[in-house]
Amino acid sequence: EKKIQIPAHSSDVETIHFFSGSNKLVSSGWDRSILLTDMESGKAVHRINEAHEKTITGVKFCDNSEKLVVSVGKDTTVKFWDITSGEQVNIIEGLHQKGINCLDFSDNILVTGGMDKIIKMSDIRKLKSGNLMWMKKFHGHKNPVQCLKFEKRGRLISGSYDHDVRVWDMDTEKSLYSITVPSGKVLSLDFDDNNLMVGGENKRVFVFNFDVLISNNNAGRIKLCYSRTNFYTENYKNKF
Repeated sequence: EKKIQIPAHSSDVETIHFFSGSNKLVSSGWDRSILLTDMESGKAVHRINEAHEKTITGVKFCDNSEKLVVSVGKDTTVKFWDITSGEQVNIIEGLHQKGINCLDFSDNILVTGGMDKIIKMSDIRKLKSGNLMWMKKFHGHKNPVQCLKFEKRGRLISGSYDHDVRVWDMDTEKSLYSITVPSGKVLSLDFDDNNLMVGGENKRVFVFNFDVLISNNNAGRIKLCYSRTNFYTENYKNKF
């Protein structure tokens, strides 16, 4: 089995994104650098030092491009990079009033969430001279937004320090439902075709069945929970 030693950052790695089309990995973190690694060789291909003034909290390849990368940080900026040359292609300032914690990007649409408790959706094709008018704004979380993901069925999913996961209708900007997860702060989330997985402060991963949550307006069921080595199920309410 081939083992790869990823070149080190000088401090904690906050975020990574893998581009399967070219077998490249981009990473960033507290050292404010962005690192592009070739997963075949395990070697750093390119590095951008001091990419942000504060901690970089999110980095991602833009759609199908292995050259264009977007990053966000605690300095409240969104930056676009040519990762191969290290050139900053564009910068967005003023999108959030406080630090940005997370992002997702798909089909030229950027979503960002931050310490200001707000999620904003923007079309980068309308980016001009460093200014980007947000298309839509999602209100509902009571504390900072920590994680965001586009969902294949045309919805947006967010997790927050307020212990809630929210599923949003991107057309109406309304929260379809929220789930208060007994994990403390929601720190991460992911999903497959059937399930929503949520990780938080209490060392557990909660797995929700999408179909149950959508079809039942009063209660969802946690399909599977993980805590250390123990799996278990339990009933749990979701709010609409």
